[in-house]
Amino acid sequence: MYKWHVDTFHSLHQKRARLAHAILLQAPEGTGVFEFSLEWAQALLCESVQQQAPACGQCLACGWFAAGNHPDFRLVQPDSHVQEPESAEDGPPLTARERDKKSDQIRIDQVRELQSFLNVGTHRAGRRVVLMHPADSMNAATQNALLKNLEEPAVGTVF
Repeated sequence: MYKWHVDTFHSLHQKRARLAHAILLQAPEGTGVFEFSLEWAQALLCESVQQQAPACGQCLACGWFAAGNHPDFRLVQPDSHVQEPESAEDGPPLTARERDKKSDQIRIDQVRELQSFLNVGTHRAGRRVVLMHPADSMNAATQNALLKNLEEPAVGTVF
């Protein structure tokens, strides 16, 4: 975590028990707001709450988060932001045409896919966290599809 994030993290962490169901974090590009958002998401899902520290990094939930497969976390981002596989084990590399066709917007079908995620209970009775990055990459139709979820959030969900 960058030193300029520490105060904001602690402020949010103190409000953890009574958080709003949606939080908008905005900062200039290059300040690490995406990395901060990931750390905050992991801290919200951590099963071993620390007073002054981010997530413990040791519990089962932190292990899942680090492996990129926590059942109560979804990262929604444009296809152009998704990193290509680093090795053959992660999948075949993309062709030049596939790289060129990647969308720069969060698509409406990505938001609609959240419905099934939001309609099932949370794993281990914890929170559910959805990180939309960058949120300003949604067009009006996608924003309207997301609005329904924001207006009537499932219990324990943080956007």
